[in-house]
Amino acid sequence: MNATTASPPAHRLATNLIRARGTMLSRPYGHRSKITALALSPSGTHLATGDWGHGESGTAQVWEVATGRCVNVLEWIDGGVGWTSRYGPGPPSGDRGAVLTAAGDIEVWSLGVGEPRRLRTPAAPAGTGGVLWGADDIVVAVGRTVLRFLRAPTGETVGDYTFLREAGTEPPLHGDHVHGDFDGRILALDEYTWCLPVEPDMAIAQPERRADVEAHLAWIVDRRFAWPLHWGRFDIWPDARTAVANLRTTSPGAGKLRRAVRESAG
Repeated sequence: MNATTASPPAHRLATNLIRARGTMLSRPYGHRSKITALALSPSGTHLATGDWGHGESGTAQVWEVATGRCVNVLEWIDGGVGWTSRYGPGPPSGDRGAVLTAAGDIEVWSLGVGEPRRLRTPAAPAGTGGVLWGADDIVVAVGRTVLRFLRAPTGETVGDYTFLREAGTEPPLHGDHVHGDFDGRILALDEYTWCLPVEPDMAIAQPERRADVEAHLAWIVDRRFAWPLHWGRFDIWPDARTAVANLRTTSPGAGKLRRAVRESAG
């Protein structure tokens, strides 16, 4: 069940150096509650999103509009994150605009010479409550659980960031341990599959879902920099017992996993 990805010596060296700096295995984004604030940079190249968290602390994230990639995360902000939203309805030229209809649809309109005309209706995520027009004609739609980046000229989806997703199956550990010892780390790959990162080089998930795990996780350094999982050894085990049997460290996370498995066995 051990799946190891070969890597050049330089990558292994860099990975070991990064782990020595307080690295944790996590998602490279942090919203765990509804996005309540968003704003574009003056250039339109970056988007900031914020949430109020769960009453005591919130999260702010910075996104690269052209790619839909999260480039920075600030977590555990006391009191949550909130500011006046800046909704950019169209590009600086003013020849087009994006509107959100009462039915929750996004419409891109031509506003140039002649009568305004609707150009296209890109697919909007469920519960869309805000639309912004960023640099390079990228329209950003904020839904209940999805942040979507769309190309205005074609309606093509550049990328989706889904948050607050829950899998309808039992997690790999008892709920008390998941929400206590590993709070904020478990994630749903889809509506049927959980993934629980345990150590910087291992996670509990279905081994055949390696590609999805690598797409969702990264080695995070100083809560600012992400290092791809495929640049180093990374193990995926199908259940908690198998993971414990193959632990290679005596870290606090390893101890928590051993205790959880022992208590589950009675």
